[in-house]
Order: sequence, then structure tokens, then C-alpha cells
Amino acid sequence: MHSGKVKPRREVRYLFVEADASYNIIIDRPTLNQLKAVVSTPHLTMKFLGHDRRIISVRANQQVARQCYANSLETTSPNEQHKNNLNALAHADHEEVTDLDPRSDARDERPSPVDELNDLQIGKLPGQTTKISRQLAPELRKQLQVEILKNADLFAWSSADMPDIDANFICHRLAIHKEAKPVTQRKRKVGGERREAVIAETQKLLHIGFIREVRYTTWLANVVLVKKNSGKWLHTSFITDHANYCYRVMPFGLKNAGATYQRLMDKVFHHQIGRNMQVYVDDMVVKTASATDHATDLAEVFAQIRKHNMRLNPEKCVFSSPQIVKQVQRLAGRLVSLSRFIPKITERAEPIFTLLKKPNNFLWTNQCEEAFQSFREFLATPPVLQRPDHNTDLLLYMAVAENAISAVIVQEHQQTQTPIYFISRVLQDAEKRYQMVEKLALALVTAARRL
Repeated sequence: MHSGKVKPRREVRYLFVEADASYNIIIDRPTLNQLKAVVSTPHLTMKFLGHDRRIISVRANQQVARQCYANSLETTSPNEQHKNNLNALAHADHEEVTDLDPRSDARDERPSPVDELNDLQIGKLPGQTTKISRQLAPELRKQLQVEILKNADLFAWSSADMPDIDANFICHRLAIHKEAKPVTQRKRKVGGERREAVIAETQKLLHIGFIREVRYTTWLANVVLVKKNSGKWLHTSFITDHANYCYRVMPFGLKNAGATYQRLMDKVFHHQIGRNMQVYVDDMVVKTASATDHATDLAEVFAQIRKHNMRLNPEKCVFSSPQIVKQVQRLAGRLVSLSRFIPKITERAEPIFTLLKKPNNFLWTNQCEEAFQSFREFLATPPVLQRPDHNTDLLLYMAVAENAISAVIVQEHQQTQTPIYFISRVLQDAEKRYQMVEKLALALVTAARRL
């Protein structure tokens, strides 16, 4: 780096990458600190002081950078990507492994069974049904139906069917300092569909006693409406055009309300959680080691619900036994444990893990079967990992795919490279949009952190 006769020298080790990028060079932070440099990304310019206190500028070509950046963002079509995936499955002899990240991007989806479901009439009126699996064994299905119908009164068809939880059992309290200044929001106008929803929801909550009218003018907030996936509107906190209201029961819009509800569930089901049940806030899963005990475990849960005056939402209840999904989940877990030994595991397992991310559309496809068979064939002759020789250089190879990054450490013995350690992981949503050189840098950082 120089400008005229001024040549400040710094020894820096660089990694050369053959790839189009919007960067001429990437300099790490320690080097920037040594140079006392200031970088402007919008201007593609770096400035620092020379030995004679003159400012030295290093500029990139913006036109070339924009073209490289545009080229780096080009992606393959879905058809081309599908062909590439099939080719990756067919040619699996290259020793590169990508690990599996168990996290899913489907953040707001509620877990649901994949069995075909039938309606089970449990209420007196038409449409008052819940869901039960069609794939259940006849004897188990009969047992579950008997237990569900015996406890049909535990299902709430409206808010009016929900009794109060004993406040002596658990109570949510608002801790407010006496010297705190009262807050009042300026009332906002609400029109159209939202206005009608506010009126209807307010009348419903008043009728069932969940709210009451108040006369004070402080500690008030505007109504906040959230449209649910079902098309219904959900209140979180409110004042309206007609009057001011406060809740007589705990709304989820309150701070720490979720934590209070979780404590309630933990107290109610403390004998069941971890044994035959799992609970996260308002999501409950009754699990059973054997199908013969499922009706008994369900009856135990129903008894706790009845004891504490709780009610179930029949629209969100499903009674099933999804054995196929459990088998695929066990397969996925075993693949993760073998990820150090199976090259290109992400490309191979992509159909299987995509399947687990979409429980509502669970279907074992030909691609899933091809992936499974490729694992069986490969595990018959897996690569043997070499014990590292501390007197021999370690070589790091990195690879970048559309959805994953990977690296492998090898050593040469008698002109043959043998693998020592595989490092890899799946790219998250934002990381998939990285440029190729950025993905390579991420692969290098990941490898360094794993070692």
C-alpha cells in the first residue's frame, strides 16, 4: 500500500480465493488497527496516515464492484437446483461433509400430527368436534374415544365456557411503584373492520366478565388488534371510543404474563411433565411409551385439567399416534451423530430434513428414498479417519454449497491425503444470501471456532 514515496509496511498473511466478489481485498481488524485505518464502505475507500503524517487513500473501482456484487447475487433456478441435488446424490465420493443444524426456520408453526384425521363429535351441537387419527389401531381408537367422550365437558366452545383459575393457586401481580408517574396514551382512531372487531370483542368480554369498565383516565393504552391465522381478531390491551376498560383476568399482552402462565402449567402438571407429558406455555403434548398405556396417560391429564378448572380448545386438540414421523426423527438424529463420517451429508439429507420442516405435508417421496438408500450404500464402506501426526502439516479444504458450508482437515501420508476431521453446518436464512467469498469466510471462521 503506498502513495508516492510513502510506504508504511505491515506484514499480513492473506488467503487467496478465486471468486468474483465486490471486494478487492479483505483486511482483518487487527491489521486495520495496526494501520490506524478508517474504512468507508459506501465509498469503497480506506484511509490511514503515512510515516510523514500524510493521509494515504486506497480506493476500489465502484463500477467493477457493483458488477461483481450483482453477479454474486445470481441464483440458480429451482429446476437447476433440483438437478444439482440429484447429481450430488449420485456422485458422493468427494470427501466433504456438511453438518446438520436441527433448528428450523418455521418459527410460528404449531407442531401438528401428519396422520389423516377424522372429526369426533363430542358436543351436543353440530360442528362441536375435535380431531382423531384415522390410522390408530381399532382397539386404541375405541379406548381414546371413550376417554374423550367421558371428559367432553373439559372442552370450551366459547369464552363463556371457561371458569376461573383459583387465585390462591396462582395469581399474576403487577408491581407498580407508588411514586411512578401514571401514563396515558393519546387515543387513536380505529376504523373499518378493526372498529367492528373492537366493539364485538369488547361486548363479548364484558358479557363473560373478563373485563370491567373503569372511570379513571390514567394508566390507559390504546386497543391493539392482532389478526390471527384463523381470521379472528385478538385483543392485547385497550381503551375504546365508547369507554375505558381493564381486565379482571390476566391477558397475554401483559409483561411477564407468559411466564406466569408457564408457572401455572408447571404447577398443574408437575407430576406428569417429563414422564408422560411435555408443556410449553399453552402447547401440551401427551406422550406414551406404549400404545396400550396411552388412554391411561390421557385420563391422568384430563383429571389434572378438571382438578384445576382448566379447559381445552377443541380446534387445537388432535388425538393421534404419528409413528412414521418418529421413525424419521430417529433417522435424523442418527445421521447427525454420524455427520463427522459422512461426506456431503446436508446435500444427501436435504429431502429428509425438508420433510421434517413441513409436518402438515408429510410425504416420503422418491427423493427421500434415494437419500436413504445412498446412506445405506455409503455406510457399508465409510471413510476411515486418520489420527493426526503432529510432525506433519495439516491441510484445510473448504467447500461452499447453496445451503451449507463445510471444511475438512487432512494430512498427506505417502502421497495420499487422508481425512482427520470434518467441520460443517447448515446456512441460516440470511447466510444463504451471502456472496460466495463471504460464505468462504464464514466457513473459515466456523472451522477456526470448532477446532
